Amino acid sequence: MLFIYPYPQGVLFTLIRVILLLSIVFIFIKLHSDHESSGKISDRLFVSDRKDTTTSQKSSVHLGINEEDQFMDSIEKILDMIVASNPKLNVAVYFKNNLEGSLSLREFHGEENYFYQELPPDNPIVEKVINDKKIILVTPDKDEDAIRSFFSDFTSLPASTSLFVSPINYDDLNIGILIAQVDQYRDFDEKDEKTIGLASQVIGGEFIHFRELSELRSDNLFYAQLHAFQNRLDISHSKEELLTSILRFCERNFIFDKLTISMVTERKDEAVIKAVTGFTMDFGEGDTFQLKGTIHGTVIRDDVPIKYDDMVMDSTIEGRFISGDIEEFRFLSFLGVPIHNKHGAIGCLALESFGSKKYTDSDCRVLGVIADQFGTLIDWWQDYGAVRKSARYDGLTNLLNRRSCLERFEDEISRAGRYQDNLVLMILDLDKFKRINDTYGHLYGDFVLAETASRLKNSVRNIDIVARYGGEEFAIILINATKKGTITTAKRTVESIANSKFEKDDITVNMTISAGIAEYPSDGRTVHQLIAIADEAMYDVKRKGGNDVGIPGRTNA
Repeated sequence: MLFIYPYPQGVLFTLIRVILLLSIVFIFIKLHSDHESSGKISDRLFVSDRKDTTTSQKSSVHLGINEEDQFMDSIEKILDMIVASNPKLNVAVYFKNNLEGSLSLREFHGEENYFYQELPPDNPIVEKVINDKKIILVTPDKDEDAIRSFFSDFTSLPASTSLFVSPINYDDLNIGILIAQVDQYRDFDEKDEKTIGLASQVIGGEFIHFRELSELRSDNLFYAQLHAFQNRLDISHSKEELLTSILRFCERNFIFDKLTISMVTERKDEAVIKAVTGFTMDFGEGDTFQLKGTIHGTVIRDDVPIKYDDMVMDSTIEGRFISGDIEEFRFLSFLGVPIHNKHGAIGCLALESFGSKKYTDSDCRVLGVIADQFGTLIDWWQDYGAVRKSARYDGLTNLLNRRSCLERFEDEISRAGRYQDNLVLMILDLDKFKRINDTYGHLYGDFVLAETASRLKNSVRNIDIVARYGGEEFAIILINATKKGTITTAKRTVESIANSKFEKDDITVNMTISAGIAEYPSDGRTVHQLIAIADEAMYDVKRKGGNDVGIPGRTNA
């Protein structure tokens, strides 16, 4: 009407026309911008199409661009750890494109990638893993067609290809799958299933963390600081170093007179202070307090954040760490949030100030994210330790595995060379072990191997290195020792096997073991040379009936 009727004139009407035109332009640009943004979001990582129980509307939750980059970096590190624990694995991660749609290959680690880039939602194995919410093993003798459905070029793979397929879940929703593939079933290590399942849980936990960061992206300064903080963290560091990192970050981002990190003890009804900065004249590192009747304990016990503006004026509070300590030390403001791991609340991260009304709801939200990050780090630290141990130790005997033994052997030869010391390698192999598996089964055979490992370990010093070299073969590295000085030890070690029976489940057998030794540097200066010489000495004993120690240069021990 302003433009066509009744043709009003004057400065005021001209100004109104200009404002109207600018408003139309602004609305057009805004709508166009929103349309482009929605198109970009659809290409991001799918999180969930959760159906609200109170409405019929669905809400799609996505990771922001920055959070997705960080999330994929985390996944890359997780897959690195999986492959480090078993180099024969090829590992792939798929994420859903939307609630009902296909799954896209987002990350692969291994030798050759023959996986499909997209998997349909009706893939029977994918459906079973998602519905049952547990890891499954797929071998060609069970379902070859199911295995084929994952690979675009199955002809390039061995016919014995086998898979572990594990779900990746976020809360109660599935967001994808983790697949580990080997050329044949026996290439799977006995701990691979546990490692793969654990990695799937860690990926799901990481997703929750980065989703929360995505919700915080409006606070640009905090987000930038937290991003930089995460990039500096290293889960291979000790738990104490992780605690120190959290303290330093909070010091830069919050105002407080006392910051406390406490964790539940094994008793479950008390907590111990793991780290503190600021005021320490009341309770400090290493002190314990009860969960019941204390503010710090209530945060953990009830699994809720707690904020007080003036604790002294609140007559319902018994104490911070013990009854009556509020009046004694007169802290006024308190903000505490629970620290979670995959099992629930395990600790409390708390800020306290002598001033009143120091903390806001926004502070509570931000501190909660930091506490969740710390809980994730603790889980990562523990899981990383477990994966690292599984990569170094044999699961049946708890001895070093072959690869770790060879690494240690290289280190010990290097050390002996620097200090002009001697060392002795002993290779041992159980005599006629195959008859045990053939007669009594593999479970009893496993018992014999585990018992042999225990006896070998008990027959040498703590400083010596005992490893399962492969199958029924073992290796012992005797530190700062010579052949002449270790003949008695070697004889005693062999006799410890022959002179005691292996008894289990009403089965009793006698076993013997053959051994060969080689000395650094007189028999060789490299790992390869010493192993070859000790091996030949051991097989010389076996050819003569076994149950003895072979020494290079002698017909027998």
